[in-house]
Amino acid sequence: MTIQALRDGHVPCLLSAEDMSWVPPSSVAQLGQRMSEAIFNVRLIFKLGPPRNSQLELLERFSNEQLRTNSDLFDPYIYHMLSSRGELPTSPKVVVMAIQRDLVQLTRDVREKVPLIQQTRGRVIVLLDAVEKYHQVIADLCNRELMGPYALGSYGMGNEEEIVPVVLAYSKPSTPTNLQKLFEEINPVWLESRPLDSFRRKGEDLLAYITLLLNYEDEDGNARPLVVKEEGQDAQTLKKYWGAAHLAMKGIPGIIVNGGLHNFVEYDQQVWGFLTQADDNSSWRNFMKLLEQQRTSE
Repeated sequence: MTIQALRDGHVPCLLSAEDMSWVPPSSVAQLGQRMSEAIFNVRLIFKLGPPRNSQLELLERFSNEQLRTNSDLFDPYIYHMLSSRGELPTSPKVVVMAIQRDLVQLTRDVREKVPLIQQTRGRVIVLLDAVEKYHQVIADLCNRELMGPYALGSYGMGNEEEIVPVVLAYSKPSTPTNLQKLFEEINPVWLESRPLDSFRRKGEDLLAYITLLLNYEDEDGNARPLVVKEEGQDAQTLKKYWGAAHLAMKGIPGIIVNGGLHNFVEYDQQVWGFLTQADDNSSWRNFMKLLEQQRTSE
């Protein structure tokens, strides 16, 4: 989705959960800190220069003395909320307003300094990964009773001047959450839900399984790339093997990532013994040849 956003002339601002050291934010304030890092990364990549008076950075190093002596650095509304309305710099309302201000400024800067984005009138798009791991934080962002006009809504994480769309990647958990209630019961008009369909047969599902096996990690998080053994596997045997894989995982992303792939690998090791460690490029090339043989036999 990040790559597709770039291809379409937009600027992805990604909060990824892929790093093994990643810990989900436990509050809106922590989400604001992650957004500050993501915005800075975008500025580095697109060579925009450091942000001018980043509201998120001001909140991170906030002090009452700074509020008194450098009031002109703060957005007027944020300054008023901190100085006159008794809000803390970690207040969800204040943090969300700071996120909005910094993303709007990012949008303007990238349009001004990146010709491609200027030509396409591209937008900054916020991509939040694995939000089921911090579903309550996102539910709080969407809660108008809690957030009032600062809640996530029709403008995304932007405002009436600049819409900043937000994409939430969400795996449905077995236990219902407040975020799931928002998606399935309240279903606000600004929210568009697009469930991931199962991978199609005749190639798409195979590519998904191959890619996931090459990026396979064991239960302890250790990288363990796998491929099918090259020796002695004819096209018909491969066809049956991948048929068994599809029968086990049905090509459904939710099944694959929630234990389906791991269970399939474990069963292969105990019963079939088709998979082996991928240790060099030749293993990948030979495996692709076998895959092509399998496809042509269908």
